[in-house]
Amino acid sequence: MPTDAQHIGCESHVIHPDLVPWKRLESPSDWVAVYEINGLGLANGEPGEGVYGSKELLANAAACSDTTVNKIRAEWDGRVVG
Repeated sequence: MPTDAQHIGCESHVIHPDLVPWKRLESPSDWVAVYEINGLGLANGEPGEGVYGSKELLANAAACSDTTVNKIRAEWDGRVVG
């Protein structure tokens, strides 16, 4: 695997539940994990509508549950980075 690809990582990466402080909830598939963060179930997997990449959750899990951030994210195909 090229070194550059190793530094970028996989967009579909799912955080292992033993490595986060959040409770894992039931998920809709084997490719998505759902964690309880700030009282909400947030999906972790390939970024898309209602699903957050691992980098997003680790950058700012609280922002992932913000409705304004989610509107901007959806409209501009954005990502939470900090």
